[in-house]
Amino acid sequence: MSCFIIIGAGKSQIPFIKASKDMGYYTVAFDQNPLSQGAKIADKFFAISTHDFDAISKTCRTLSKKETIKGILTYSAFPKPLLAAAKLCQKYNLPSFSVDAMMLATNKKAMKNKFNEFGIPTPESIVVNDIHSATKFISEQSPPLIVKPCSGSQGSLGVSIVDDIQDIDFFFQKLRKFQMMVRL
Repeated sequence: MSCFIIIGAGKSQIPFIKASKDMGYYTVAFDQNPLSQGAKIADKFFAISTHDFDAISKTCRTLSKKETIKGILTYSAFPKPLLAAAKLCQKYNLPSFSVDAMMLATNKKAMKNKFNEFGIPTPESIVVNDIHSATKFISEQSPPLIVKPCSGSQGSLGVSIVDDIQDIDFFFQKLRKFQMMVRL
């Protein structure tokens, strides 16, 4: 039987689960929440976090012995599920964005380095791990400055505009809630 895998089973994945089923695929969904909306409508559901690549990969390996995997996707904006989908598609020779493309799309530092490598104009920036480095960089720039998490693809989540160097400590601590590295 032909199988389609959806990494995520929340509200935003429902249209994809339904479309997969409507197209006649045996539809498998992964989500850490056993009560997610997609858990009820997928043909097979696994209560595995979309961030747990190893567990998803192991389950897909087992599935592939019984089913023909025809597609894998996620509608998540988080890096781990996006990378999981790309890695699994690569493993099963399915169409997808490459793992390298996903790495660049979800890591702003890597993306900006690639832009610079190919001469694509991009604003000057720095990745910092401490407030001292952030303050030093900001003191050498003209406000306003954009401060954001270094990785992720959640749109404007964690993005702030700093108009005054006195505010950098507040914004830096706010971003530390998202991750360890901060891009200025």
